[in-house]
Amino acid sequence: MHQGEARELTPSPPRTETPARIVIRRIRTDEGGVLRDLRLRSLADAPLAYGQTLAEALAEPDAAWAEAARSGARGARRLWVIAERIEPDGRRTPVGIATGRRRLPETLLIFSVWVDPTARRRGVMRRLIAAAERWAARTGARRTLLWTIAANTDALAAYHALGFRTESGTEDAERGAAFAALALSRPIGAEEA
Repeated sequence: MHQGEARELTPSPPRTETPARIVIRRIRTDEGGVLRDLRLRSLADAPLAYGQTLAEALAEPDAAWAEAARSGARGARRLWVIAERIEPDGRRTPVGIATGRRRLPETLLIFSVWVDPTARRRGVMRRLIAAAERWAARTGARRTLLWTIAANTDALAAYHALGFRTESGTEDAERGAAFAALALSRPIGAEEA
């Protein structure tokens, strides 16, 4: 084809596939295997981020995973929330996880946040944390606190974009420093403000 010559274009067919959607929900009591799978995937993806090695997680007996799912599925002290991708054909694939624990009287502690690389940059982390905050707010929590490895600049940027601020000179900051982690916190509801 020469410059100035008209090019025949074949129009693209209209896109008819429905994109997958992501749902956030509390783990169910019978999902120890789902919890194990998500934890192993997170450790394989980010081996230095979670204070546990992949080998340690692999050595955990199935009963420990089952109990963790049961305790995270009910009650007001701890929860696991998961993100699932639901395909147009109905298949469900877990793609994210976070755990929350209450530290009375007013703090929600967030741990083990992970989003599958195929679901990143779609608001999944924000939604996981928001679900945990809604749960904790029902029992009086007013503040969310988490720690992240200082070298994990992607996570730091994401948390800062969600309104978390790095703590300095606090007991929580000192606890994190012992593990080369930074303490980050925000008021519950900061995301809506």
